[in-house]
Amino acid sequence: TEVMANCTRHTKSISVIYLCAAYIHILIFFFNDTATTEIYTLSLHDALPISFKLNDINLPYSEYSDKDIKNRVIYVEASRGCPFKCEFCLSALDKTVYPFDLELFLSEMQKLFDRGVRSFKFIDRTFNLKIRTSIQIMDFFLEKMKEDKIYLHFELVPDHLPEKLKMVIQSFPEDSLQFEIGIQSLNPDIQD
Repeated sequence: TEVMANCTRHTKSISVIYLCAAYIHILIFFFNDTATTEIYTLSLHDALPISFKLNDINLPYSEYSDKDIKNRVIYVEASRGCPFKCEFCLSALDKTVYPFDLELFLSEMQKLFDRGVRSFKFIDRTFNLKIRTSIQIMDFFLEKMKEDKIYLHFELVPDHLPEKLKMVIQSFPEDSLQFEIGIQSLNPDIQD
């Protein structure tokens, strides 16, 4: 409350007070060691609208500490957003998917691999939306599997699995891939 009072003293409008309050909340959240990576990632993933180009921001993977790499599930994303308009989902607010620069993304994955990460959980809503990109990412990790065992988790769109992607999937060792495939609704009104 003292921090809030100082914040209020330095503001001139209600909207700025609200932003200041939100800023304090975010600071408290980010510096709380008890917050799990999953809560942190999902909160950002679902709550922040994209009002800039993804290539204009630095990818956050260097922020993972050695302790994170040793003790936590490492979440990554090659794209942000979702092409579907499910009424109940916050990701539907964007109504499109924004990919990160693939070369930069794979470079960051290489750095994580070099630091010892062997389990990557992709939080892309629709990892297999662009098959060419999906295959490039999977080929990158398949090559790494020559050096060490890797575990990958992807969320896939169930009705978008062409033969070419199925062939790449089949080339992975047993127990190295996990897919999250769901049907959100059978009601067409919800999908509109």
